[in-house]
Amino acid sequence: MLEKMFANDMAKELNTHDKRYMFLRVLFPHYVSRINLEGSSLETCYRIVDYFSKSGTYSELETAFYRIFR
Repeated sequence: MLEKMFANDMAKELNTHDKRYMFLRVLFPHYVSRINLEGSSLETCYRIVDYFSKSGTYSELETAFYRIFR
């Protein structure tokens, strides 16, 4: 129970940029430094999808989303 409370407190302290960074850092550590995470959520989402599309690794991104949201 303490772990759940701590996790909720940590999630509240993280701003949106930190959450975007952690998503990429955990799932795609070798791409983090190549994608600009500043700006609105929509702009950042576009840059992430655009990067994976241009680099030919879009299927990796789809697979990650499938594993998370299934």
